[in-house]
Amino acid sequence: GRAKEGQKEIWYAAAPGREAARLNPHVEVFRRKGIEVLYLFEPVDEFALETLGSYKEFAFKAVEHADSAVLDKFRNADEDTPKSAPLSDDDLTAFDALLKTIGKTLGDHIKEVRVSRRLADSPACLVAPDEGVTSSMDKIMRVLHKDDSIPQKIFEVNRDHPILRTLLRIHKTDPDSPQLAEMIRNLFDAALLLDGYVGDPYALAGRVNKLLEEAGAWYVEVRKL
Repeated sequence: GRAKEGQKEIWYAAAPGREAARLNPHVEVFRRKGIEVLYLFEPVDEFALETLGSYKEFAFKAVEHADSAVLDKFRNADEDTPKSAPLSDDDLTAFDALLKTIGKTLGDHIKEVRVSRRLADSPACLVAPDEGVTSSMDKIMRVLHKDDSIPQKIFEVNRDHPILRTLLRIHKTDPDSPQLAEMIRNLFDAALLLDGYVGDPYALAGRVNKLLEEAGAWYVEVRKL
């Protein structure tokens, strides 16, 4: 009854709890559009919706499989919210070069890297290629098959996020910076965690501690503490 005019789907997000569902990067575009999302907290829920297929004239569809062309017809509910300044033509070209560096740094861990049209608050997210199964369904299937590998997905980045703008500035100055590579790997690890996967926790902890150490040293230096 609260569906937007022209809405033909009931969108859902599977998560272990409400906070996890709220923080799902794939939900951000729906929040921006003012479109409600059905939260699923039990593993059987997603199986049930896939079996049902639809309710009345509405098809059940996962937020991870949202088509930008479908959502673009809905106006943003927060159009008055200040946005990042648009990039200049030179910076857009430089950002394309940054995407290539991100792809090279992550290598076979991702299928490709591209600019996201779904993100608003998060810096990055992982997207299944060709509308494969959702992350929650994938994890269930991997448990059943005793498969502990991590799927290769598309890495989408938010070009307007402060972290990506910082990466761009570093890349323009020194594209071979070890710091840049560490930040890229941490960004990917954070996306993995939000997607429900844990790669190498020891390597992740080591990179986070190193960044904290460097950030703390810079803060002390800048503040003259």
